[in-house]
Amino acid sequence: MKRFFTLFVILLGIVTSRMDAQDGAATLKVFQLNTWINGSRVEGGKEGLIAIIEQLKPDVVLLCELASNETTLAGDLRKELEAKGQKWYIDGLQKGCGILSKYELTDIYADTALKSRPFVKAHIVVNGNKIAIYSAHLDHRFYAPYLSRGYSGSKWGEKITPVTDSNLILEDNRKSTRNEGIDAFIADATEEIRNGNAVILGGDFNEPSHLDWQSDTKNTFGRNGVVVNWEVSIKLQKAGYVDAYRRMYPNPITHPAITWPAGNTSAKLQSLFFCPEADERDRIDFIYYYDTKGIELESIAVVGPAASVEKGQIVSDTSFKDNIITPQAVWLSDHKGNLAVFKLNK
Repeated sequence: MKRFFTLFVILLGIVTSRMDAQDGAATLKVFQLNTWINGSRVEGGKEGLIAIIEQLKPDVVLLCELASNETTLAGDLRKELEAKGQKWYIDGLQKGCGILSKYELTDIYADTALKSRPFVKAHIVVNGNKIAIYSAHLDHRFYAPYLSRGYSGSKWGEKITPVTDSNLILEDNRKSTRNEGIDAFIADATEEIRNGNAVILGGDFNEPSHLDWQSDTKNTFGRNGVVVNWEVSIKLQKAGYVDAYRRMYPNPITHPAITWPAGNTSAKLQSLFFCPEADERDRIDFIYYYDTKGIELESIAVVGPAASVEKGQIVSDTSFKDNIITPQAVWLSDHKGNLAVFKLNK
């Protein structure tokens, strides 16, 4: 009888950890991260990724910079986590972006019309809710945030005269395929919304948010007084998507949520930055969700070292008020990620 009671208590704990008995809502934890070339740039990178997954205990993991022509890091992760007694599903498409999930993945699809292969999608069902999950990695070329800081966005590390005309910055930015990539996502996700499905998007966008580059921040992070209405984030906002971190923490001065470059002491310092005399710090990694009934943001945090890189040196992020979850093991990336917790109502 005692053994039965113990088993009952364990099972009850598992159920209540994922579902609120009072309102019939479930939670979904989504972790997003750029793996920095398959976790290969830091010794013990794969083990560090396994460690952070075990530390965070997410339900869905959205990864990018995965190998596309060999066995994926996602596949290795699944095998190693299953060896620890954890059941995971992967998309298996080997398209640069990847999805791991504790929920079965169905209707798996990758957009490959663009050479940059901007996203992978799959469906999961949580508490009766069908959710379209997208893992994204937008084009890295023509990184226009460098222009106002006096560096080229296409010839890495080349100094230029700072560009302070936002129209010229956006003109250069459009030479990438980031706009086309997010247009493809919006078009695909529109069908999901019409079908009554929730939509969650996470990834490395290689472009900041317009919410972070307005008049209140124009003289921060080496931006030389420039205001830029970055077009990817505006497109998402106009289409009804919510920037999860800015929904929870709307002030970009007190909560800049820097995700690039991460102050990773496990990596060679020179490999973490491109512009040694500039302040490159920006938020370019995101989790978005479609603002509709049935999905509610409970919390979000930046995941990674509580440090970034400024002018070629690692500096602490503790002067800001960001919610940062620091890794207990080696950090594998030159980026930081995001962990969002959603409440899903029936």
